[in-house]
Amino acid sequence: MKELERSYLEATGRRRPVFTMKVPGKAARAYAAGGNLTPEQAVGGRTWEELLAAKLAAA
Repeated sequence: MKELERSYLEATGRRRPVFTMKVPGKAARAYAAGGNLTPEQAVGGRTWEELLAAKLAAA
């Protein structure tokens, strides 16, 4: 998440501190381990950086 925040701030030209927050529990551990990702069934080919560029160009 920190990488997403930093790339968003950089793309928008903003400067803000980025903090790390530890979230307790099984769900947080599952997300940290990549349990929410399904690379074997990935569809599309747009990267986060490409999405940011398109959204910012449209704005």
